[in-house]
Amino acid sequence: MVTFLDHLTRMLTEGVHTKIKMQKRLSFGLRNPQMYVKKLELAFIPREKLIYPHTF
Repeated sequence: MVTFLDHLTRMLTEGVHTKIKMQKRLSFGLRNPQMYVKKLELAFIPREKLIYPHTF
């Protein structure tokens, strides 16, 4: 059980790390660091909330 939880935790951490690295690559050349932070925040919003904003 402990091995499964360790693997699950590592998997989630690696997924977040990969998403951050992808946004960093896509944001190359941005002069405003606050825009980079906003793009990161947007990357972690579930798609359901972006596609159907009126169903909260």
